[in-house]
Amino acid sequence: MPYCPNDHGFKSTPFCDECGARTVETSPTTGDKVSVRSPEAHANATVNQTIVVGSPWVVLVIVIVVGAVIGALLLSRSLGGGRVEPPTVVVERVVTVVVASAPSSPSVPEAAVAAPATAAPADAPVLATDTPEPPAATFAATAFPPTATPLPSTATPLPSTATPMPPTATPAPPTAGPVLAAGAVTTSPKDGMQMVYVPAGEFLMGSAAYDTEAENDEKPQHRVTLDAYWIDKTEVTNAQFARFVSETKYVTDGEKAGTGWAYNGSGWEETNGADWRHPEGPGTSSQNEHPVVQVSWDDAVAYCAWAGRRLPSEAEWEKAARGTDGRKYPWGNEFDGRRVNHCDRNCPLYWKETTYDDGYEFTAPVGSYTAGVSPDGALDMAGNVWEWVADWYAADYYASSPATNPSGPASGDGRVLRGGSWNNESTVVRSAFRSGFNPDVRGGSSGFRCARSL
Repeated sequence: MPYCPNDHGFKSTPFCDECGARTVETSPTTGDKVSVRSPEAHANATVNQTIVVGSPWVVLVIVIVVGAVIGALLLSRSLGGGRVEPPTVVVERVVTVVVASAPSSPSVPEAAVAAPATAAPADAPVLATDTPEPPAATFAATAFPPTATPLPSTATPLPSTATPMPPTATPAPPTAGPVLAAGAVTTSPKDGMQMVYVPAGEFLMGSAAYDTEAENDEKPQHRVTLDAYWIDKTEVTNAQFARFVSETKYVTDGEKAGTGWAYNGSGWEETNGADWRHPEGPGTSSQNEHPVVQVSWDDAVAYCAWAGRRLPSEAEWEKAARGTDGRKYPWGNEFDGRRVNHCDRNCPLYWKETTYDDGYEFTAPVGSYTAGVSPDGALDMAGNVWEWVADWYAADYYASSPATNPSGPASGDGRVLRGGSWNNESTVVRSAFRSGFNPDVRGGSSGFRCARSL
């Protein structure tokens, strides 16, 4: 009767209807089942066996099982002293597994190379139990090599794609203070002087070639650029100078020399006892709100340093007096004797201009002529008293003056005085007029104001 070799029972057809195996007939001589598979069933069985046996995981499991069996045999021998023979079938299958898991040629699929495990025939002789047990060294020598060949790492480290970013926090520039306009006012904490702000920029310095009132040392007219700065709104007063002397115990050059130049009713002469406290000599006294006089260039420098300021440069003084448009006077191009303390009808000198009456014979209180204010808010930039500035005087300096922040020549014929005074006519109180005197000169018509850089 046909029988399925895969234990699916007797079949009435040449092939098993469950697994496709060719049925077998009982051998008439041995009684064994003889199987002849169909080609398709044989191929399927071979592939299935190869896939199962060739899988690294199956190999690993078999190795573990074989190891466990060997360990159990060794343990049994150690405990019972008996010899346990390893089944021939097991060893044969292990050899088959090792061969099946060997790497194949790159051009031949692994499934085609791996040999299927061959089951031992049912009548294969079993090793006698009295066969000497192979020595332990034999087992060590037949230790199974790993069947899973370590694969090279396929994960190539990727270069870092995160490019270090430069710091994005840029130090913030200093916060700009409030924008100051021309004529903005601040007050010095040292002497209470109000100062006006002169913005940075360009202005016309000197007088034009066609100006018939101009002196040669005012030419050529040229453009000058200055940094911003502060300048005193008025001349320094006697009250402010007295505070300086009180705090510092300063002694002026006139007090040291015991003389000063003063007007005596008919002309100027060096007068004994004339100093800043006694501007016209003994028997006269200074007035608090009038500009201090009888001070040398050095006296002016000392005061400004004490007050935390400095003398203005000649260019700074002129820009503060006339602005940027080249006007002749602080208020414009036409002279107006009501806006300035100059040599008017009250003046004792023969060149007085009798058309105007400014109200004072000599000096006037600072800030008395508000109509004569400059474009930047400074007062008394024309008349009242001459004012010392920082520069040395040179008549030809304008021919080579720097275009930016000029500070005067390195040396000269004296220090520059600017602005004219109570004893000068209209042409001398022009904003471009220049004069140079020995820095040691003290007189009743010369004073000063200070400036400060930002």
